[in-house]
Amino acid sequence: MRELRFGICGLGFMGRTHYAHLHKHPHARVVAVCDTDPRRRAGDWTDGVGNIAARGAEHASFQDVRSYGDALEMLADDRIDAVAITLPTPMHADVTVAAARHGKHVFCEKPMALALADCDRMIQAAEAAERNLMIGQCIRFWPQYETIKRIVDAGGIGPVRFASLRRRASAPDYSAGNWLLDGRKSGGALFDLHVHDIDFAQHLLGIPASIAARGCAGPSGRVDHVSATWSYSNGCYAVLEGGWVFRPPWPFEMAITVHGDDGTLDWNSLHGTAVLHYQGEDEPRRIACDSATGWSRELDYFISCLREGTRPERCLPESSRTSIALALLEEQAIAADTPVLVSDLP
Repeated sequence: MRELRFGICGLGFMGRTHYAHLHKHPHARVVAVCDTDPRRRAGDWTDGVGNIAARGAEHASFQDVRSYGDALEMLADDRIDAVAITLPTPMHADVTVAAARHGKHVFCEKPMALALADCDRMIQAAEAAERNLMIGQCIRFWPQYETIKRIVDAGGIGPVRFASLRRRASAPDYSAGNWLLDGRKSGGALFDLHVHDIDFAQHLLGIPASIAARGCAGPSGRVDHVSATWSYSNGCYAVLEGGWVFRPPWPFEMAITVHGDDGTLDWNSLHGTAVLHYQGEDEPRRIACDSATGWSRELDYFISCLREGTRPERCLPESSRTSIALALLEEQAIAADTPVLVSDLP
């Protein structure tokens, strides 16, 4: 199969991250980019952005790459096979629907959308066009989280009793027009940051029976810090904490602990790349993990699905929709100050 031709909608941190991987991919290339900022789409990336690692290259060479200032215009480009949608969240649904109608496969950044009706529109459009849709829930592909899930699924720590997931940062002040700190657009940290752990918790443990949560507003005006407890019918529970209310220079941190009858798995991004497996010995077993990011691995997987003509089963859009439904239930539990039953999951 020939290489897949991608268009990238939005050249902020994630758009640049995906470009950096796609433009050197052996089975894909970027043929078009779109951004409302003429400097960005000309390759001037001196306005460094990002929250996790290096803030990326300051310049990109867009030789043989078409440049667009309007997403809908780019989607009409018949050279494009697939699009990476890395736009502000309120644009995800409309651009995904338009892309599918133009016959494009869609890789859309998380969160899928802020309303379930928009998630449904995205899924229906992709199904009607017979095109793949995958949401960038990259933690499912992050090497340490993959390693933990593989060990848990194989029974390596016995029956799981509880899990703890944490994702904390200072406020993201780097987005275009500061849209991330406008809760009406981003949904606040609950939807933009914490949704990663919501998604991985349901991927690892399944859907809980009930959710209790407390949270507080922050710089976005929405819930920017949340602590949620998910309770399961088998007695297992998960505690998820996330937020961007912390003052600089608070470092970005993601961490996970999973405890079972036969051992405990632990990883924290601030403490190296190895997953620690505690089994009652003098020292934990250190499990080395791939240095690749979930961002590159999820794109590799999406591309492999397109090349093979298969649906991306590891990250179905229906599952990403469920993560939004669970986020809405956490928001509901915070507002009502009472646990909610997940049997009511819409």
